[in-house]
Amino acid sequence: MIQISVRTLFDCTATGVVGHIKHDQLPLKDRANQLISDDKDWLKSRNQQRNWESILQVISLRTQPFEVIDPKFNKDTSCWEFTFAVEFESLYSDGTDDLAELKRDLDQVPMIVGLNENVELDGILKVTGRDVNIWFEYNTNK
Repeated sequence: MIQISVRTLFDCTATGVVGHIKHDQLPLKDRANQLISDDKDWLKSRNQQRNWESILQVISLRTQPFEVIDPKFNKDTSCWEFTFAVEFESLYSDGTDDLAELKRDLDQVPMIVGLNENVELDGILKVTGRDVNIWFEYNTNK
């Protein structure tokens, strides 16, 4: 089992908010313990979940990730951070970079902005260049 750590500047909080709003169930708290009391709150929570779903779906293109730890905001890095495990170390390797294929898969994936981000982002994941907003590394602490 190989564990991979991910950091991103995009708000990809796993809220568990899916489907359509049910006004008769408001107010409620989402999985991230955020209070949802109206349409605006619901849409924000749903969009956070959409970002999480987008990242997780792309990761899942090559393998079934397991031991997925939901993203949490880290104040020290100003990033959302999460980990997941895969079975094979070379799964995302291109022969020179062990995570090249994962980076290639996630590069330019559209994301929703205007949530809880601390910086201005243009709405796509960038894995290279001066505007990198998502980073990956093997977790050697396990």
